[in-house]
Amino acid sequence: MEKGELISALGKADLFKGVSEAALSLAAEEGAYRTFNKGDDLSSGEPSLCLIISGKARVTAQNESGRVTLNVIPEGGVFGAARLFGGMGNVSRVTSSVKGELFSVPQATVEKMLLGDGTFALNYIRFLSDRVRFLNERIASFTSGSCAKRLARLLIKKADENGLVTLKNMSAVSKSLDVSRASLYRTLDELTEKGLIEKVDGGVRIKSIEKLNKFYGGKEK
Repeated sequence: MEKGELISALGKADLFKGVSEAALSLAAEEGAYRTFNKGDDLSSGEPSLCLIISGKARVTAQNESGRVTLNVIPEGGVFGAARLFGGMGNVSRVTSSVKGELFSVPQATVEKMLLGDGTFALNYIRFLSDRVRFLNERIASFTSGSCAKRLARLLIKKADENGLVTLKNMSAVSKSLDVSRASLYRTLDELTEKGLIEKVDGGVRIKSIEKLNKFYGGKEK
């Protein structure tokens, strides 16, 4: 991708909106562009701030039951900030859901941009604040005892790439959630009415993992 195209792509992302041409030019010159295929691990390599120019990816973490989906990063989304400036190594994995394009800005360049462009510095602070709020909401969801929030977590954990979740043994599901079958069926109807899921043969399909994340994270409307 040409430098001008990279600058244009960066300028469309919220993190880089309003940033000076000089700062965007610096990022385009010192960053790295690459394409990726479905299933590629995008979180490997040196710590850097990464922008998905096209495509989308899933953020997952490992627990005793397998990999759990934490978030979905759409086109124009950014990830990798947690590894910068002395952060921990990978505690989650970012895996591409489809073929796409990625641009990564190394930590040294991010430092130059923070020191040299006030708009980028403010955007970066807002971005980190949003991540803190997201994580606080996620912590709140883990401590919630509601059937809907428990079920939402279970569905997201078990969903495949297409959002499909097999629910053959409802008794086992209700037992794992520590709720009655009646409560489970009412909650499935509730999530369906909210437009978060749809019932299919043998289970359900999550219509939007992002919206379901917001629902059980405390942003129910």
